[in-house]
Amino acid sequence: MGFWIIYFEMTNLAIFIGFLIYLIVKKHYRQISTLLVGSIFGVTLEFINVLVFANYYYNPGFLIQVGGANNIPIIIGLSWGMLLTSAREITKNYTIPKGIKALFEAIFVVSVDLFLDVVAVRIEGGFWTWIGIPLSTEINYDSIIGIPWGNYFGWFCVVFYSSLVLYFIDKRFSEESFKVLSLRTIIGVIGAEILLFVSLLLALVFHLIHAVSLLFLIPYFGGTIFILIYFIRTKTPFKTKIDTWFPCLFFFTSYLFCLITMITLGLVIEIPWYFALLCLFMGGSIVYLVWRTYKKREK
Repeated sequence: MGFWIIYFEMTNLAIFIGFLIYLIVKKHYRQISTLLVGSIFGVTLEFINVLVFANYYYNPGFLIQVGGANNIPIIIGLSWGMLLTSAREITKNYTIPKGIKALFEAIFVVSVDLFLDVVAVRIEGGFWTWIGIPLSTEINYDSIIGIPWGNYFGWFCVVFYSSLVLYFIDKRFSEESFKVLSLRTIIGVIGAEILLFVSLLLALVFHLIHAVSLLFLIPYFGGTIFILIYFIRTKTPFKTKIDTWFPCLFFFTSYLFCLITMITLGLVIEIPWYFALLCLFMGGSIVYLVWRTYKKREK
């Protein structure tokens, strides 16, 4: 049982519980539904990946886990719930098309995962271990610094589809009743899973599964360029305020974990350009989130 595993698990669990209590006290039941959609979807996919596809296996050092020998740490699913919810909190007050919101959220979330996974597979023997993917500092057709491209493509789709389905539901059902929000949670999970399954099926049918690096890089970088141009033209990200401290805190702790563990692992020397990218992403994201959280609301 390693220090970093317990630190990661307990820190994220404390943030999850704190944010859930905050949402309950403030009666933000729709955000609770979003948190549940992301968490349930995350845990479900972990079960599928570990038990069915056997792409990787987890370190047994996590405190709260299910699945017996094929242990699934619950905190991984809860973390995806927090990532989805925090990204949607950032864009909640944006007056832009829902599809662009979902694209921005997917890019913002996966940008954290690009750094988190690199340290997570290395620290204390790895939070998890990829089967057939050796640890390296190289970027090749199959992986980037020891992480398969398919991992990033999959989670990009998870965030994009989850958010897109929720926007579709919210457009048609604005009621805050327990029944509506329960259905929203169930339909959100099932709808996103269906879209993800269809995407994977199409990739197999059209023999694109072997070009998964392009399936990720094209929407990630293409989407980033598109959103930057769109935001500069409309000044969207500078007009609105974030209503809660949660995105700022969660992304700060996530990036800080990546920063400290990357230094601890000596990756600053091995892959200095990646460390420089981390500092750039962390600095830019945190400054932007802090400013939007505490700026005065425009009248």
